Amino acid sequence: MKRTQATHLPAGILFFLLSVAVVSAVNPSRRTYETHCQILDEPTEPQYRVSLAYVASSGYEGYGRSSQLECDGMFKMGYFRDVAYGTAELTGRFKGFVFPDSVGIELPDQLLKLAVDGSWTWRYVNELSLQIRAEPGIYADLEGISLDTLFIPLGCRLIRTFNPDISGVVGLDVRPGFGREIMPLVGVEWSPLDEVHVRAMLPDSRVLFSFPDWSAYVGFDWQNLSYRMRESGPYSRDLITLEDYRLYGGITGWIGPDIHVFGELGKVFNRSVEFEDGPSGGEESVDVESARVFRVGVGGPF
Repeated sequence: MKRTQATHLPAGILFFLLSVAVVSAVNPSRRTYETHCQILDEPTEPQYRVSLAYVASSGYEGYGRSSQLECDGMFKMGYFRDVAYGTAELTGRFKGFVFPDSVGIELPDQLLKLAVDGSWTWRYVNELSLQIRAEPGIYADLEGISLDTLFIPLGCRLIRTFNPDISGVVGLDVRPGFGREIMPLVGVEWSPLDEVHVRAMLPDSRVLFSFPDWSAYVGFDWQNLSYRMRESGPYSRDLITLEDYRLYGGITGWIGPDIHVFGELGKVFNRSVEFEDGPSGGEESVDVESARVFRVGVGGPF
């Protein structure tokens, strides 16, 4: 059965209304936040970043082999104070995949995510904060972009600052129309030393070691993204979902006060490609071999 954006809008609207109800239950006049929050006050992303990645050739179970090229980036569009008793931020994001070989299952040549990540954060009593997010955008096969490729993932987080060195978060993302519609978010951020920052979370974690003019890090990332497809003939598939786990290590070096470069080496594992309305009808999932991944990029100031 094909999923459409319209059939999942009521669930997204209900999620938004519940979030608003939680906000309305708190008296804005009581909001106080003197304690530094590791999640909200530490800069985790630069003003801009662009990277290219190469995933080595991998076997698709029962089919052929293909490598994978990835391009992703972000840029901060604006930060706004005093928005409905909170702060708001807008970030542009893009992510693209290129598959040089169709491996016998007609993989799309290119997939594209082009979205605006918007967040609204309200800090209130007892060092608690509420954050509501939305990331509307195009998630599609590059050859089949249309209004039907517009998705609106929504998210809600409850953040607790325990002390200036450690903060915790719990929340979830609701992604109407995606292959995996619910993504959990739980974990802590901790800075035991000025030179060490630990992000122990699901779906992504990282340990960062900072030094003068450079830094080193190791991390884990669980990726799951869906894209609308436009096909006809024997396949007629309308959705593809890419999922994998990634372990990586990297080094960042500053080549000027406002620019840095970085390189990463890692492994991609527990990979799968899932089609909705596949050749056999319904859903079809194809396991993909583990592979090495290499990534390089450039970014701006934090």
